[in-house]
Amino acid sequence: MSGTRNTGRFDLKAIAAALPDAAETLLVDTYLTDREAASARVFRVYKPTPPHYHATCDEYLYVLSGRGTF
Repeated sequence: MSGTRNTGRFDLKAIAAALPDAAETLLVDTYLTDREAASARVFRVYKPTPPHYHATCDEYLYVLSGRGTF
């Protein structure tokens, strides 16, 4: 058995709480995993974001707090 970890658990509330209260950028994020085939991240949005989509990937958006329009 190799020492490579293939699974993990994340405390999403703690990760989100560690993001800054304000930012000059549209969003600040923390990657949980970043692989060629897929990635997962927690991000906080600081400015209004127009509806949009990403044509080259499938996405799941889980709103931890606040609101989102799908």
